[in-house]
Amino acid sequence: MVLACFAKCLKNKQENAVSTITETPTRGQVIYLATHGSDMSPMSDFAGGRATVSNVRMRISCGVETPFVTVEEIPGLEFNWEILAQHQAEYKALYGDRVATPTPDYDSPGDDFSGRF
Repeated sequence: MVLACFAKCLKNKQENAVSTITETPTRGQVIYLATHGSDMSPMSDFAGGRATVSNVRMRISCGVETPFVTVEEIPGLEFNWEILAQHQAEYKALYGDRVATPTPDYDSPGDDFSGRF
């Protein structure tokens, strides 16, 4: 099962490599993020928009080294650049000058910061 999942992920990565439209950003460059909300991790919720790259590092994704970015506006989270790169024009059109901002859900069950759920 794990091998099948890995093979599918790698195939998708190879197919999508052709559609990557932008190069890996550098520190200080503006990129765009889509709004994200999660019931499983409500403290990582954020409103989409413009964000300034604070760091870029290579990590393993689907068994392949992939650039991940962190941004000043959403500290503590990393984003897979290869996925984001494919949507930059779309996100720019959608969010314009709006700045990405954290929107943590403090009243979600399990968010007492104790680690208990």
